[in-house]
Amino acid sequence: MWTYLNDETPKIKYTFLDATDNLLEQLTKDIKNTGDKQSGTTNVYAHMTDWRTRLRSFDALSKLVFNALDIDPKTVEDFQHWGLLYKDNDCAKPHAHDPAEYAFVFYIDAPEGSGEIHFHDIDYTLTPQKNMLVAFEGTAIHEVYPNTISGIERVATAGNIVLSVDNVQKIR
Repeated sequence: MWTYLNDETPKIKYTFLDATDNLLEQLTKDIKNTGDKQSGTTNVYAHMTDWRTRLRSFDALSKLVFNALDIDPKTVEDFQHWGLLYKDNDCAKPHAHDPAEYAFVFYIDAPEGSGEIHFHDIDYTLTPQKNMLVAFEGTAIHEVYPNTISGIERVATAGNIVLSVDNVQKIR
């Protein structure tokens, strides 16, 4: 069941996925083992994997995300999915994900004190939680604040979904 943060565009919503502990552990291992591939060259100032991370754990999570969003993978023209590891003072500067119809973030581990995600369009700040999937239109301007407690790690994946021209739809 989705919880909507707003009724106007860009639509922003969240739910919780039923990801197994084994999947969460494997995603965390894969993100840490892959390491930082972007070296601060993006708006994300944290450890970030390749834009198109293709590992079994990411594929398994992608299926859960597509199912939650009610998207048939056959209607997807382009898909990017990357891992994130936020440590002390790591953050993401304000940005959007257009031209993606959908963007998402999935929180694998979000201990108390994890930095929040702020959506500028609706002036709303959301506290991340383990297994939380946040989905939003690619035009939604947002940023990620640093962790508020030193020494913790917030682990997440994020992605962009571009639908084929014949299948473009707005977040429901």
